[in-house]
Amino acid sequence: MDWELSLKGDAADLEILSQSFTDPAFSISKLGDEFVLTSSEFDVMNDARQVRDRAKALLDLVNGAATLAVESRTPVAIKGVHRRYADGRRDVAMFAEIEGRCRVLASASVAHLDGTVETFRPGDLIRDWVKLASTDQAVAQALSALSSRPADWVNLYRLLEIVQSECRGSNKIVAKGWATKKAVDLFKHTANSPGATGIDSRHGKQSTSPPRNPMPLPEARSLVVCIVQAWLREKVASSRGSGTL
Repeated sequence: MDWELSLKGDAADLEILSQSFTDPAFSISKLGDEFVLTSSEFDVMNDARQVRDRAKALLDLVNGAATLAVESRTPVAIKGVHRRYADGRRDVAMFAEIEGRCRVLASASVAHLDGTVETFRPGDLIRDWVKLASTDQAVAQALSALSSRPADWVNLYRLLEIVQSECRGSNKIVAKGWATKKAVDLFKHTANSPGATGIDSRHGKQSTSPPRNPMPLPEARSLVVCIVQAWLREKVASSRGSGTL
């Protein structure tokens, strides 16, 4: 008996994801005219709702990674949970639609002078980050936050704190070239200042003077996204070097 979850979403997006998510531990593939999600984790599960809930957790990581990999997103939904038996029979359990937010871009190819062609697929980034999250709690925490929480001052600061904790301080973030000290300091000052961000501030009381030129929220989002992306890319490179990815 195998569990399958049928997916609803943009066919082009799902096609690209299916090119990257091919591991039996988490696979998106096309069967006939539909895309399905399968995972070896489901093999020990006997209840459709349990399978659905685990799939939701996996998709949350995908959604968080997609938020970093690309900007525009369209919903991806689980339509139903299916059990496929060896004799071809198929049971279907329908649930309320579970929506994720994922929009991936087309692959890009670069031709090198030696004649080789290297293909870059946004889906590969998402796949690698999700794999990291399966063994790295900090990565899982960051991707889940990106998937389930608004990109406001409070949650952007939380994301920065995750990376800072991993790097043992913002000085390492600056030293690695992921951001300038001026930008990080202004972000923190703005985020913590009710005089700059009002009710959206991390703090309810103004303890220092507001920044003269507060950082706009879109700029803050770009800053934190760039830092988190750089952190994840470094982790992927390190994992590949150690043979764990």
